[in-house]
Amino acid sequence: MQPYAPYPLNLVRDWFDRRRWWVRLALAVVLVPWFTYFVHTRMNTRPAAPYIAGGLSDVGLAIPDPSVDVSAQLANALTTLTATPTTFPAPTTAPAGMEWMEGEDYEAWRKGQPVRRRSAKTDPVNLWTAVALDGEWTPDTRYHLAEIVRYLDQATTKGTLDQIAELSDKPFCISQARFGITMLSSCREAARTLTVRARRAMAERNDLDSALSDIRVVLNLASGLEDDRRGISMMVGTSCRCTAFQEVTHWPEEMKLDNAQIRRLQNLVGAQRRDPRQLAEIMLRSDHLLQQDIVNQMCTGNDRDSGWFVPTYCRPEIADHPSLGLLNLLSPFYDSRDKAISRLDVYCRRQLAAIDKPTPPSPTSRMLNRASRGWDPTLPFKVNEEQDWSWRIRWWLGHDKMWVEGAITVFALAAYRNDHGRFPESLDELVPRHLQAVPMDPFASQPLRYKLDTEKGYRLYSVSEDGKDDGGGVERDARSGALLDLLIFEKRQPATYNEWMLVPAGTATKAASDSDY
Repeated sequence: MQPYAPYPLNLVRDWFDRRRWWVRLALAVVLVPWFTYFVHTRMNTRPAAPYIAGGLSDVGLAIPDPSVDVSAQLANALTTLTATPTTFPAPTTAPAGMEWMEGEDYEAWRKGQPVRRRSAKTDPVNLWTAVALDGEWTPDTRYHLAEIVRYLDQATTKGTLDQIAELSDKPFCISQARFGITMLSSCREAARTLTVRARRAMAERNDLDSALSDIRVVLNLASGLEDDRRGISMMVGTSCRCTAFQEVTHWPEEMKLDNAQIRRLQNLVGAQRRDPRQLAEIMLRSDHLLQQDIVNQMCTGNDRDSGWFVPTYCRPEIADHPSLGLLNLLSPFYDSRDKAISRLDVYCRRQLAAIDKPTPPSPTSRMLNRASRGWDPTLPFKVNEEQDWSWRIRWWLGHDKMWVEGAITVFALAAYRNDHGRFPESLDELVPRHLQAVPMDPFASQPLRYKLDTEKGYRLYSVSEDGKDDGGGVERDARSGALLDLLIFEKRQPATYNEWMLVPAGTATKAASDSDY
């Protein structure tokens, strides 16, 4: 009776049984050493490059000359800023005759909408500087804003921000692997804190010089990040820059700036104009080099020798374990190194060719390829490398260009109102006294949209990535969740997130009881 063998191994067994003894011996002499060699090499050979946590390395980065590089000093300053304790207790007591009302309840009560009395928070609240960019600047009646002001007044915060300001206009590259990927988020937090300090200078002292000094530091940080020549750094830099632009567009109306002050803002923002296509090409080529290095971390071999995928490449601490090393025997089911590099090259060529595409990829394509690591070549039967990375870069650069041209237009509209006491009927009236030319929408082949609004004064907006004019509506699409249009100028949003307003005692209870009634 033959021993049991599952299908299809039973077919192999039966085939061997039908061969002559010397044929089986010859096959064993050939196959056993080959299989032994295969198992040994797969279990003991390591990838061509050592694994780096997160996959990011310094390949493709534009690292400054060590004699002028201040990356380490800037990284230390950013770490100090984000390491400062930034929690505070929720309010429990208020001045005599007053009480604290949560921001959402306060806003609903102010608008005459139903109010539900929320339970008091007992856990510490994380200080978030972005709260200071919403609502009116009234630290005396806003609890979270008062905590942010105290944070800005701390000696550690002041000294660190001043150090960042001193280093921001010098060569740096904080995207280096030795600093870690979290340094980018620290840079964004520093930019937000500097923007808050700029708003404080305007709101409390109407000090345009100090405010512009902090805004310049934010723009220097953004430019330094873009000098890294990496896509993720460019996106963080664009986010920092847009936060600053969004803030300064409020100043002409809130602070009643004259035309000379408005012109200073225009010149500051106008100096940020760049060539989006050139930047996109630089980022794509740099990220191509980065992905080639990731392939080296995933596969054995080098430029002269093909290799195979190592499934345990991202777990070097367990790669030497005998049982887990057996996973490497699955390498034939993955792309070889040569095939992975070839597919990556084809992908990057397609992305470079797609830079000038006027329209985004279809919503279905974006939904199928939403994974952040979707363009890493792995299994042959995956189509992840079809993710349109070039569109993501173009969108961020288009968003940046929209804010540059839009902010300049907002300042021109403010100057026009100072001269005529009203807003123009169309943007053409701004040319040539206040604008050299009507700005174009980076997401369409037409100028930015402008409409007078009896309630808000006007609406200045971009049609966003879908290319359709939705009348300046900013409600989210029910299916895709994308914004219909991108408003460039809008009054500040009310401060509701983790904010408490000081109101006369009994206001919250009365508002809640009125809502119940």
